[in-house]
Amino acid sequence: MYVKDLYMDLNKRRIPTTPIASLAKRICRYLPQRRTDTLTNIVMKWTVEDTSEKLRKEERLNTKVWRDNIQTIRSQGIEGDFKRIYRSERKKYKKTLCEKRRQKVWFLSKKYKPSKRNIPDEVNGVIIKDQDIPMDFSTEPRVYGNTVINEDEKHILSLPPKFAIPDKVDEHKCEIEIEKAITKLRWERHQTGTKNTNLPPTGDFKTHEDTGTTIDFRNMRPTDLPFNGRVYLPPALELDTEVQLHMLKQNLQKATEKYKRENDEKEDLTSNERKGLKSLTSRVKNKDIVILSTDKSGRHAVDTPEN
Repeated sequence: MYVKDLYMDLNKRRIPTTPIASLAKRICRYLPQRRTDTLTNIVMKWTVEDTSEKLRKEERLNTKVWRDNIQTIRSQGIEGDFKRIYRSERKKYKKTLCEKRRQKVWFLSKKYKPSKRNIPDEVNGVIIKDQDIPMDFSTEPRVYGNTVINEDEKHILSLPPKFAIPDKVDEHKCEIEIEKAITKLRWERHQTGTKNTNLPPTGDFKTHEDTGTTIDFRNMRPTDLPFNGRVYLPPALELDTEVQLHMLKQNLQKATEKYKRENDEKEDLTSNERKGLKSLTSRVKNKDIVILSTDKSGRHAVDTPEN
């Protein structure tokens, strides 16, 4: 009951718990704050529903236990005393839980609710507000030394500091990763299905004992050695399992092809920016220039290797 009331109170106030807030923040790391708030509210709603369902199950279980034992309590003539002690203990425990819930809600409200205090821009003649962005602010790169960049290179370097270009999907690399996953699955199925007495138990692959000074290289896996020549593929599994793995691989490859067909044609750069990126990449590779990021504004800076 305490957990249900706590989650219902938090959900009504739009306040998340610490684990839910942390998880939503990690999932929506590069998304706007409203996405994090939306996900938090949805998960809190699910949590309230799950908690209510668990409470109903516990209530049914308690009712069943009470009905199974009520005859024994009545036969001993202690039903009245039992109910009186039960109500007294329940009232005391409920009061403790209500105070605990109030403190918990207060703490989370203070932690996650935005403060409505009016913070002044100046205190005792000292300006503490954020600096206003001037109207003539420009994201053009800083150029030092005798370095010269053309207009295309200037365009690509003028993009925001956190601008990123996603890599194109490589179907061959995706197929390699799929094969790796299937191979790991085969090894796991074989290791759980059969015992290899030549290997130490899982978790005991240590060459150095924590409590001693002995180094035993017999506890190493062959694959731990860079010059190991005993790397081989696992044998096939049962026919039904192999058919399922083959179908899984085909479905993953189809999903990869569909994603590549729908998204690879999208371009984040203009033709001039692509030319500038190609030119800058070539010049950096030839060590003609060095491209850095400024400390404060995060703008790009171009300089010569000598400087």
